[in-house]
Amino acid sequence: MKTIVIQSANDEDSSFLLKFARKMKMKARFIDEEELEDRWLAKLIDEGMKEEGEIPVEKVLDKLRK
Repeated sequence: MKTIVIQSANDEDSSFLLKFARKMKMKARFIDEEELEDRWLAKLIDEGMKEEGEIPVEKVLDKLRK
């Protein structure tokens, strides 16, 4: 399974893309900025676990500052 994240400038475009994805029988939903950041942080943690905790602290702190 592949995932696509699209950030749109306005609600009209977002709604159009969401409807299009659903017409194509794809799973689609809106997520807010905070949820997107949480998922990115979780990905960094997962990468760190695979590398036995070797993700640079600065990379994590940069994400937390945004």
